[in-house]
Amino acid sequence: MKQIIASLKGKTPVIVFSKGTHGNWEELVATGAQVLGVDWNLRLADVAARLPARVGVQGNLDPFLLTTRPGVVAAETSRILQELRGRPGHIFNLGHGCRPKPSWKTSRAS
Repeated sequence: MKQIIASLKGKTPVIVFSKGTHGNWEELVATGAQVLGVDWNLRLADVAARLPARVGVQGNLDPFLLTTRPGVVAAETSRILQELRGRPGHIFNLGHGCRPKPSWKTSRAS
């Protein structure tokens, strides 16, 4: 990753998302990425506190919450935004992709 990011020579911002690599923050910062994506398993504020200020953070709303009530989503969104208030480089996002909606085939018994 480090070689790929270096080859871009700063012409485009790079976000690295590495699910479940909690504890490898130094190695991820060393890739040269400008932003690190964080899944929903850690508090984003705790991760941001361990990173240099020049590295932004993205995430980390639990995608499962999108299947709950709007009030639950709003409360968690507010919590994340409040925790990262004033942190330069914060990109609000999900902590992983959305689960595809299952497509169930229905059949009728005659």
